[in-house]
Amino acid sequence: MNHDGHLDLITASRDNQHSHIYYNDGQTNFTNKQAFGNPADTRSIAVIDLNKDGYPEIIKGNVVGGNVIYFGSKDRQYTRTIQFSSAKEETSSLAVADVDSDGDTDILVGNFNASNYIMLNKNAGQSFEQVKLSPQKYATYDIVVADLNKDSREDILVGNSDGLSFYYLNPFPKNKKAAENGEGR
Repeated sequence: MNHDGHLDLITASRDNQHSHIYYNDGQTNFTNKQAFGNPADTRSIAVIDLNKDGYPEIIKGNVVGGNVIYFGSKDRQYTRTIQFSSAKEETSSLAVADVDSDGDTDILVGNFNASNYIMLNKNAGQSFEQVKLSPQKYATYDIVVADLNKDSREDILVGNSDGLSFYYLNPFPKNKKAAENGEGR
């Protein structure tokens, strides 16, 4: 998170507490911590450079208050944010992948008692298009991506409590530009 070459830790908060970044000193000591964002009941965190500026964003999947992207910057303050879901959703799981094969990382959202969906990254992390995976509401506890059918595109797996779990083969057409470059997407 601070570009020193050591993997840092990020914790999801519960019970309306702050989430924290714990910086690794290179000796696996994580005593230097930094709170970020508003206190929330966060169940899942994803980290990825959505806007490709060299600084990773932190995406918080919250049970209360809506999901938020905290944009990374040189000063590591995470003050620029976008809320990308309803405050009424109970998000339990996040995943990130380029599911529409356009070169931008998308956000997959697994909810409890609400529809699961993909947030397609449309403008380097500045705007998104929501695509529901299904109109049904499940008790989703995990959402992950993997290329199940070996077609070089990310498929979506959803783990639900008290019900069936599902997988969705990638519904997006292969990207013509990548296919022309021989990349198989």
